Amino acid sequence: MKKRLAILLAAAMLITSMPFYVFADDTASADGQGQTGVVASETAGDETKEEGTDVETEDPTDPTDPVDPAEPSDPTDPADPTEPTDPVDPEEPEEPQIVYPAVIEEDGKLVYYVEEGVADTTDGWKADSEGNLIYYIRNGELLSNIITKVDGKPYYFNKKAELKKTTGWKTASNGKGYVKNGALVTVPTKIKKTFQSIRYYNKKTKKWQKTKISGAKTKYVTVTTNYVYMFKKTGLLYTKKGLFKYNSKEYYGLGNGRLKTGWKAIVEKKKGKAVYFYKNTGAMAKNTKIKYLKIPKSGRLGRAYYLGVKKLDKIGWSLRKAYSWSAHMRYQGRSYRAKNSETYAIKGFTKGYGNCYCMAATFYIMAKLLGYDVHQVEGRVDLPHSWTVIRQDGREWVYDPNFTNETGRNGWKIYYGKKGTWRYNHYHKMN
Repeated sequence: MKKRLAILLAAAMLITSMPFYVFADDTASADGQGQTGVVASETAGDETKEEGTDVETEDPTDPTDPVDPAEPSDPTDPADPTEPTDPVDPEEPEEPQIVYPAVIEEDGKLVYYVEEGVADTTDGWKADSEGNLIYYIRNGELLSNIITKVDGKPYYFNKKAELKKTTGWKTASNGKGYVKNGALVTVPTKIKKTFQSIRYYNKKTKKWQKTKISGAKTKYVTVTTNYVYMFKKTGLLYTKKGLFKYNSKEYYGLGNGRLKTGWKAIVEKKKGKAVYFYKNTGAMAKNTKIKYLKIPKSGRLGRAYYLGVKKLDKIGWSLRKAYSWSAHMRYQGRSYRAKNSETYAIKGFTKGYGNCYCMAATFYIMAKLLGYDVHQVEGRVDLPHSWTVIRQDGREWVYDPNFTNETGRNGWKIYYGKKGTWRYNHYHKMN
């Protein structure tokens, strides 16, 4: 027993005195796993890795291992598509090729060339590159920015010396013209015009109106109307102002090329006259009838109509407004008598007052100017009295301004025998 203990003690002492690596090698050999290379690598470094055939190496495709991000590419590498490049100067545009024949400006002057370097200054019509005769040379120079006659007809040439036939207004250095149906207009012509016009809201009538109302709500509306313009035979707009004759007809110019149409009050030799100008041509009407009003050969109506036109111009061209003005005239002069409606009307228009005859006469004149089939009537309503009748809707209606003036009741478009009105009798038409 003692001998066996001595042997174990000696063995233990031997083991503890042996180097550690010998112990490790034995352990590795006993496992039989060929781990020699791994232990050697810890002490021998990279050389053992190269020599050991059983050393594990990293699999570059192992998805469990983190992958280092790719190094950024060299910005100077020409193969890199993101490489910034120096800006390239844009190519200068090529000068457009001139197609002849052509008009070229030289030293502020337009010159017609049939081909490069060959100018044509002979008078006459000249074609463009497509064969259209749109240029004209006169006295060796191209016509440009002008309205003028060529071969007896007026034409408009723009600033490029091109003949223009598109419909519309044309402005040249010597005036304005208007092209219609491919040609310059040479006679009085109606032309459509569209513009913005202001309207005022009337709180009482709850309607929009043209007449200005201070402080009222406003709005603009688009208005399309036709104006008649005067053109000469040369194709130029005629801008004379006032009454003038042209081709044996009389017109009234407004100074901007427009002609007055409808009724106009004029003064000749200190006498007022009323004249009518046709709405389509602007020419003065003579020796004819305008609705129910006869126009004399001179075209001039007398002072009563002159005053009637001026009054309607002021109050508005409306039968209702005409009636209201006559019905609110101050009553005066019951016994006043005159020869005819015109004389009564002159007193009413000039004085602003008069009797029933003056009230009826002023309304009669204005209704005539407005185109109504109106007559002044004389009769009795217990006393001598005058009123008017207008034929409308196949019958005659009574319009009595004085009835409204005296009673405050409606005398507008009533009929004989209407309850609440006067009893008209022994009457006849004055005109």
